[in-house]
Amino acid sequence: PEALRTVRDEPQLAVRDGQFFVPRLERVAQAEEAAFPALDPEGTVLITGATGALGALFARHLVTHHHVTHLLLVSRRGPDAPHATTLTQQLTDLGATVTLTACDIADPTA
Repeated sequence: PEALRTVRDEPQLAVRDGQFFVPRLERVAQAEEAAFPALDPEGTVLITGATGALGALFARHLVTHHHVTHLLLVSRRGPDAPHATTLTQQLTDLGATVTLTACDIADPTA
């Protein structure tokens, strides 16, 4: 009856226990950026899928923004992957010690 007239132009409507609900977007306060956990400067960071676009980007980010100096990079093709030599050289030039190895982490026998 009267309540239906107030929501009749809504493209979506839910009725629960006699109450009408319509979806609305609401601006919320932006959360503080989560603090990145401190990394041991003497530790080694293992990155799988390291020669792919995302893995390479993450490796560069860790070296340039989080001062990681020891990287163990793993990918299916390892040093034979396209751009693997370039990536290793870039990370070394940034001050990291890089070990790149081939391993298919999806293969239980690897």
